[in-house]
Amino acid sequence: MSYGDQSQAFDYKPTFHGFDSEELTQPPYEEIYQPTKQRRQSNHYESDARHTPSSLGWPIPATEHLKYYNFKVPKAKQPYLELAQSWEAPSPEMPRKVYLDSSSDSKKGTCPCKYPNGCCMSFKRPADLDRHYMNVHASDDQKLQLNCDYSKCSRSNDPFNRKDHYRDHLKDYHKEDIGTAKQAKGMSEREWKKAQKRWIEERQITAQWWRCAKCLVRVKDSWDCYQCKQTCETERIKIREKMAQDSNHQEQMNEESATINYNNDYEQESSPYLACVTCTGVGYLQNADGITWAPCYTCNSQANESVASSYYDYDASYSNH
Repeated sequence: MSYGDQSQAFDYKPTFHGFDSEELTQPPYEEIYQPTKQRRQSNHYESDARHTPSSLGWPIPATEHLKYYNFKVPKAKQPYLELAQSWEAPSPEMPRKVYLDSSSDSKKGTCPCKYPNGCCMSFKRPADLDRHYMNVHASDDQKLQLNCDYSKCSRSNDPFNRKDHYRDHLKDYHKEDIGTAKQAKGMSEREWKKAQKRWIEERQITAQWWRCAKCLVRVKDSWDCYQCKQTCETERIKIREKMAQDSNHQEQMNEESATINYNNDYEQESSPYLACVTCTGVGYLQNADGITWAPCYTCNSQANESVASSYYDYDASYSNH
């Protein structure tokens, strides 16, 4: 084989002075020094793996780790810890998302809190555990805040974090007709109806609006809630319709009364004695001679002597004719 043939038998690799084989395997300059946000897109720590505090070896309580995370509680999904935007790129110990540890090893019928701060709370229902996560451990932007819509109430600036607590506040403190009266154990239906009637009489009800018992918003000009589309209860509608009818009737009566008072005032200005049935508003009574006049013995008023004089002068001149 000639020298030329031998050269073709070897895998020829070009050499670059100043670089060894290790340096050739490194990524290009642009990839190494690209901005942090772009590096995060290709970071292998953002894989689909469901990291948990125990799989990452976090201590319990993981106080130092939790400083860099926000706790998210999405509806109907598993809550998770999300690395704050202000923190740098994820690391093996602190990935972008960290899910809570499973509670499969817990006692049957119990739902323990798995937030990694050492919380020892336990609940019987998953719904209660989710509410605990939302109200206690969730980030501030996740927590429910319900301000009382009565402007003079102290809780208008001190919001509730639980809807059921706000509902009780409206029902017990502001006496709104949300729900029904409490039914004591062993109370008969007849006794409960009496208690319900007393409870309704104590309520502060207005015909101008009603409050949705589900989402707790005030609703005007409709019997359907504009948020949750729930319809107002039949009994509550009947009460407000009756109040509106009574209010309209009272307004009509007030208008009629005002008209009567105005007419009476006008007539009394014309003749201050009109109210007297004896003198029929003249103020004087004619004597038996048919000529002279005497003050009315019923009203006995001298306030309109000029009016009486004019009547006397008119009658005297008429009798002379």
